[in-house]
Amino acid sequence: MKKIHLFTLLLAAYAQLSCAASFDCAKAGTATEKLICSDAKVSTLDEQLNAVYKAANETATDKNAFKAQQRDWLKQKRNVCEDADCLALVYQARISELAKSTSNSALASSVNTIEPQKKMIITTGHEKSLCNDYLALMNRVPRNPQNTCNLEYSFDEKAKTQGFNDIPWKEVDPKQYEDMLLKYWMYINRDWTSDEGKKKVREEFYTKFLPVKHWLWHATFDISNDGKLDEVYKLISRDCTINNADFFIPSEEGFASKGAARIHVNNNLFLYKGKSYTGTIWDIQEPDGDDKYINAGLVVCEFKTVATFK
Repeated sequence: MKKIHLFTLLLAAYAQLSCAASFDCAKAGTATEKLICSDAKVSTLDEQLNAVYKAANETATDKNAFKAQQRDWLKQKRNVCEDADCLALVYQARISELAKSTSNSALASSVNTIEPQKKMIITTGHEKSLCNDYLALMNRVPRNPQNTCNLEYSFDEKAKTQGFNDIPWKEVDPKQYEDMLLKYWMYINRDWTSDEGKKKVREEFYTKFLPVKHWLWHATFDISNDGKLDEVYKLISRDCTINNADFFIPSEEGFASKGAARIHVNNNLFLYKGKSYTGTIWDIQEPDGDDKYINAGLVVCEFKTVATFK
């Protein structure tokens, strides 16, 4: 009698466990069928779908149309997947759809679908420590509420040891900076064509701008990463949401230094190893520009949300 190695027995046992699909995995012929049989979670979902499909088919008024719909799903949804996570997602959606259509409430309620977990991944900037450290931060700490004056993700102690720091903003009373805010208002709403237009803009400052609640912060840092410190102000009007923030640098030359009325950034600012960045859940950009313009248009990192079952 031939000696059966322990490894062979374990391999056979694993194959039996992993092939829990609605079909015989030993006869799996297509790449999709082999992929289903190779993942225990997808195999379980395949079994669940088979049971719900049979129950829904029993109550279908047009069985031919119902079967054609399932064939379309197999061809256009399931069979185009190239990995187990994709299969799990399409199976999950199809099971939920069919479970709602079946009159067998006991079966529908017994379906134990596997909920995917969402996580962030890097799509651009894998080689940069900034991107990897920020990704770890997003997956480690909860996202701040939408209605906030803070960053989307607060820096914890670990992030600070990696080089992340908040801009040292100091809140100031807008009333004490009324003259500066008037110049700012006049600059961003300037009308070069008539004195009457400028008069109207000035009147709107007192009737439309001042009556609204404002928050004003000041900080000194190198916003454009050009080696020079800038006196930066952050102004938020109406409510404390990041998207309503204006960043600007007062100066004697045209009110705003570098010729820009506003510093165009897409979100709040932070420091990483001494450099300025603006960050969101989708990307990190580095303020860039020249002597006439500052803009957060240089994308350093990009992220996206994916669903995973692992």
